Amino acid sequence: MFEWLQESGYAADIPSLRKLYPPLKTFETWLRETTDTKRSQMGAS
Repeated sequence: MFEWLQESGYAADIPSLRKLYPPLKTFETWLRETTDTKRSQMGAS
């Protein structure tokens, strides 16, 4: 499996996906938003 991931791996046409689903987020954006949400729910700043 590791060999496959290194040589081929998963492939996605991100620009086409964004055209089909404009609210698609990057991992960084999703992580920042979910982390900020959890922090605000816990009362942390």
